[in-house]
Formats: sequence, C-alpha cells, structure tokens
Amino acid sequence: MMHVKLRLVYVVDGTVLVPAATLTAMLRALAEEVSAWQDQGADPTTVGAFREMLGRVADTIDVDCISLTSDLVAGRQQSG
Repeated sequence: MMHVKLRLVYVVDGTVLVPAATLTAMLRALAEEVSAWQDQGADPTTVGAFREMLGRVADTIDVDCISLTSDLVAGRQQSG
C-alpha cells in the first residue's frame, strides 16, 4: 500500500492548495502503484490505460506550470 504525505498551503479564505510538484509526483507514484493491480487480477489493458491517463494528467500540469512560470518571469522582465 502506498503512503503519501502532501504539503498543503492554506489561504486566508480557507482554501487549501497543493503545490503542483507535489501533485504531479503523487499522480506519477499512483501510476506506478496501479501496476500491482494486474497481479491482483485486474485487466492489463485497463491498468495500462489508467496508468497512461495519470501520466498525461501529470504531464499536462507540468507543462501548464512551466508555461505559467515562463509567462510570469517574462512579464517581470518586461516591466522591470
């Protein structure tokens, strides 16, 4: 069984945020953990599709965060 610790950020209005790097690491760890489902009788095609989906979600979050960070840095350089 997988154990995950999440660093959370609490905002004044009570919103809870999870850092993107923590979220993508958790998604990738979950994708690896799912591999064991085949040993427990799960359909290999379904397991593979689920792992691929988790990886795509993690990749999308990574790309979006890189883009956002790049935009923020470029914006600061232009105004500074």
